[in-house]
Amino acid sequence: MTNKEAAQIIRTAVLCEDGKSKYSDQDIKFALEIAAELLDRHPKHKIISISREEYKKLARVGILNTSVRAYNRGNSDYSQHVIQPWSIWIDWNLNPWDADIVKRVLRTKQGESRLLDYEKIIHICEERIRQINCENEQE
Repeated sequence: MTNKEAAQIIRTAVLCEDGKSKYSDQDIKFALEIAAELLDRHPKHKIISISREEYKKLARVGILNTSVRAYNRGNSDYSQHVIQPWSIWIDWNLNPWDADIVKRVLRTKQGESRLLDYEKIIHICEERIRQINCENEQE
């Protein structure tokens, strides 16, 4: 059993709503032994306990590693960070304008200068301010 397979077994065993797992007790025990060995080899790593609700929220916003967030398309470096823009968008329920600003603040895109990022942010802010002013005039 690989470490990745062991981790998946542990996650699945822990997340079952009805308290049952599709994995056998022997598989779960083996996966836990692998986890214990890894912790023995890396004493700085700690096991923390979180509630099922906290786990679900972290999974929903993408803080917990998912295959989709392990890579990115293009030249941005989002996948190199624990918290990606998507996580912030979801957790803060951002509108598209605010989400775009957050994305541009957080990214490092090879081939583009930071000055260009900030110029784009200003442009986005100007458009959003225009929209808000129009909304206020209609009230």
